[in-house]
Amino acid sequence: MTANKILAAFFMVFALSCNRSVVEKPDDIITEKQMVDVLYDIAIVRANMGTGKSKENYKGLSPEEYIYKKYQIDSTRLSNSIIYYTSKPEKNVEIYTKVEERLQAVKETLEKEKDSIQESLKTKKDSLKLIKKR
Repeated sequence: MTANKILAAFFMVFALSCNRSVVEKPDDIITEKQMVDVLYDIAIVRANMGTGKSKENYKGLSPEEYIYKKYQIDSTRLSNSIIYYTSKPEKNVEIYTKVEERLQAVKETLEKEKDSIQESLKTKKDSLKLIKKR
């Protein structure tokens, strides 16, 4: 019975400690909505850098400077916000889920456009073959 009381006390202390915030909320935290936008743009910028195009797409700015200027933030504010949201796993999952949904929606739109263009090109090629046969 004593072991059960010790075990119960341990779980109560553990449960209470889980509710405490490990990281204090920064005064100038980036809002959740804006964090979704920032992380989305960071993902797009990183993907774009993989194509070999960097400064030319960002008005002469480095990709990082472009993000900071667009959202009127600095690296410290972004880092502090990322650290804070990382310390809140449920919020962090919500944010990244929204980013992922936006990226998926863009991917689906681009795939539809690609399919449409390919179909259009195929139709034109077929038309040219018919003309040549005459």
